[in-house]
Amino acid sequence: MSKNLYCNHCGAYVGECGHEPGVTDPVTLTGTCKCGRQFSVTCNGDCLKKEGSTMNKGPGTCDGTGTIVVQVKYTCSTCDGSGKVLGKTCSTCRGTGKMTVSEKRDCPGCVNCRK
Repeated sequence: MSKNLYCNHCGAYVGECGHEPGVTDPVTLTGTCKCGRQFSVTCNGDCLKKEGSTMNKGPGTCDGTGTIVVQVKYTCSTCDGSGKVLGKTCSTCRGTGKMTVSEKRDCPGCVNCRK
């Protein structure tokens, strides 16, 4: 059994994990999505869980709710991505230069189901 994997930026389908029964090593797919951004998604073998797991509750990755939450990284607007403000560590991004924001999006696995 394998799991459909989706871009962590736009939620588009990017492939399957390819897990087979008994093999639970993590599988990571990376590349450039059709949205033009680099993606990296991992399946940790949770697709092999028995009946009753969240994968069996509904289409796609939304557990039947029709909405998924994706983590999107943006350049910090306070320090403009440098990680520093006036020579000190930016308190907004904690010096990383990036901000991670959770966004709710329509589940790509449900788009065709809603018609």
